[in-house]
Amino acid sequence: MRFIKAFVLLCLSTSLFALEELQTKQAIHKIKYISKDGKITYYQKESGEFQMSTNFNFSNLLKLKPRTQYSVFSSDKEERIVISANEGFHTNQNLQKDNKLFLSKLGSSIKPVFLDTGAAPKLHLNDSWLSFYQFKNRSIVFQSFNKNIKPRRIDIPKGYTSYFTPETIMITPNDALYTALNKNGHQGLFLYSFIDNKFDLIYKTKSKAHKIEMCLINDNLYIGDFPYLSSGKKSLIISMKLFEDQFKDYKIIYSSSLPDIGNMICDKDRLYFVKTTKLDTNISSRKTEAAEFILKEKKINILSDLGFVSHLIMMNNKLLIPYRGKFLIAKGENKLKELETMEESKP
Repeated sequence: MRFIKAFVLLCLSTSLFALEELQTKQAIHKIKYISKDGKITYYQKESGEFQMSTNFNFSNLLKLKPRTQYSVFSSDKEERIVISANEGFHTNQNLQKDNKLFLSKLGSSIKPVFLDTGAAPKLHLNDSWLSFYQFKNRSIVFQSFNKNIKPRRIDIPKGYTSYFTPETIMITPNDALYTALNKNGHQGLFLYSFIDNKFDLIYKTKSKAHKIEMCLINDNLYIGDFPYLSSGKKSLIISMKLFEDQFKDYKIIYSSSLPDIGNMICDKDRLYFVKTTKLDTNISSRKTEAAEFILKEKKINILSDLGFVSHLIMMNNKLLIPYRGKFLIAKGENKLKELETMEESKP
């Protein structure tokens, strides 16, 4: 009887983490983005083409060098997308490389507009602004889609390392948050005012070799302080209200003595991140899993049992775990949409 009970408990425990694989008829490694409603899919081909499929039709949007690596960036609003094209993905491993950036309306078959060159593009303020970092100029560019507003720049001082790619959040048309890494190994989170042309430090990592991640839910800013290495110190997630008390008052809502990977994603009433569940300091090895932090309950739920989760992706209203050449669904339905599964056009 005890054996049967133990077996049942084991089966129940295992079934909690029976994650389904994302199903698509197109080769999964070619897909770059699927819209929230599943009706629009963007994908790339080895020939250098970047295509979109919708309503049983496909459109050739870009044609660059063979084996160009494309990335698609969007926001919750999904009005626009930014396409980053790395033409030297297999031949140029320069960490300070600026890629070609293009802009398109979601679902539009019109050829995307070339914007500039840069890295880490991001849409802000309901897709009315775009930011990207330019290694060649060591500056963050903020560009409005209102042609009457000139682009704005934040120059990174020489005292900060040039190999670091800043994270950004534009909180108003005149104020932006960004991260920077000094040569001592500390990351800082700064608030920049375009009106006053000055910045204020609002948060600094507690230890060296820690990274700052941030995201917004309404007027609440969430900041993750995670170590880069498995031998790093504890992990933190803090929250603060935008513009309240000059960003000086914050609350620690989560802490762990283990070095979490992070890769934090904000989603309505919860945060997702990669959590370390077990650490062996003798061999510097750790077990990492997808986790969700429910904000109201201050509760952590582990969403996987894979042993090694490196990062998370939110796409098509699903939380995905890239794992050994597959994409596993940690949150969301695995319902194949009729338009999502259209066969890729033949070369």
